[in-house]
Amino acid sequence: MNVLRRPTFLFAWVLLLFFLAGATRGQAQSDQRTITVVGQAYSKDKDAAAARRQAIADALTTAVDLAAVEMLAPEEAVARFTDLGRIILGNEKDFIQTYEVLTGGATIGNRFRILVRAEVSLDRIRERLSALEAPPEQDHPREKTGRPRLLLFVAEQQTERGPVHYWWREAERTAAIVSDAAMVRVLSEAGFTVIAHEALFQNPELVARVRFNPYIEPGDAAVVGRDLEADVVIVGTAVARRSLDIIDERTRTFSATVSVRAFATESAAEIAEVTRTSAGSGVNDAAGRRVVLEKAGEACGRELAGELAAVLSRPAGGDGLRVIVGGTRNLGIFVAFRRELLNMAGVSGIRLLEMRTNEAVLRVDYDGDGEALARALADKRFETFTLKLYEAEPGEVRLELVAP
Repeated sequence: MNVLRRPTFLFAWVLLLFFLAGATRGQAQSDQRTITVVGQAYSKDKDAAAARRQAIADALTTAVDLAAVEMLAPEEAVARFTDLGRIILGNEKDFIQTYEVLTGGATIGNRFRILVRAEVSLDRIRERLSALEAPPEQDHPREKTGRPRLLLFVAEQQTERGPVHYWWREAERTAAIVSDAAMVRVLSEAGFTVIAHEALFQNPELVARVRFNPYIEPGDAAVVGRDLEADVVIVGTAVARRSLDIIDERTRTFSATVSVRAFATESAAEIAEVTRTSAGSGVNDAAGRRVVLEKAGEACGRELAGELAAVLSRPAGGDGLRVIVGGTRNLGIFVAFRRELLNMAGVSGIRLLEMRTNEAVLRVDYDGDGEALARALADKRFETFTLKLYEAEPGEVRLELVAP
């Protein structure tokens, strides 16, 4: 009897140790998720290797998306959908621990499909999401941070004839507006405080004012901006298009244009206008459009950051020269003049004090008096306009911008 029972006893212990080891291993790897997915790409027989690489990349993106959505509670996944897009798109491999291609792949029609198993790091996703969480605002955030506060309304079309997507429509409050997200990132890195979308939805009256209009009027945008304590509101559009340029039969080319206008919330006066276009290519239609929208949004954000810095670089009041500028109805020339003025030797800051129909008043911080600034301007050549000087006093300069 003892001889018969011993193997059974030993087997039971081995089986118990096996399950304990499996449980321990599962706990140690609880920060990972194994996902098996199908990746696919547009394919031509003569470029199967490139299609395979694209299909693997598509599979890894899908694996990270699925792991992130499964990790969060359903309501949190909805609320943070835009944030997930910001941290994952273009950074998929940051979250992949290992991956294995399970099949050699198959071409069906013009699509190459492949099966991939990936280990996704949930801890890294949590870390990136936590980094996006803004600290709670104080009663007077502008006094605490000293940063100008911006509110963005950028409506986006990812296809030429497709629907217009905009985050201030309640049904799309968590939609991934690629160009908007790119601009927010660049402007935040430049030192501006960008007001979160959720701030609008805390006030039903403000939502009702704008939710049915993807192209918001400046006056309405300024009203919303004042209520949300923004210094500047930015309204604009972004459109992605298929380009006519041909690289080869497989590769598609795209372009995207982002155009924005910035308005001071207190006066609703326009203070900047920027348009940027970017181009790119890819074998995946949706991914190619996202890439060019992101590039155009980043370029527009960088240019806008410089324009706003020129206008908002110094607080109102204090010492400085008053420069009264006529001919500002042509906003492009006025923007070019401000840029040239800010880059002149001795100029350390510019602020827009007042904007009228065809005239603006600037406060310029300059290492000299008004007469010295007028002489420096008279000696300078401008490419896109000419300058007429009418009056120069120690504290004030009056001039006009003239289009060629």
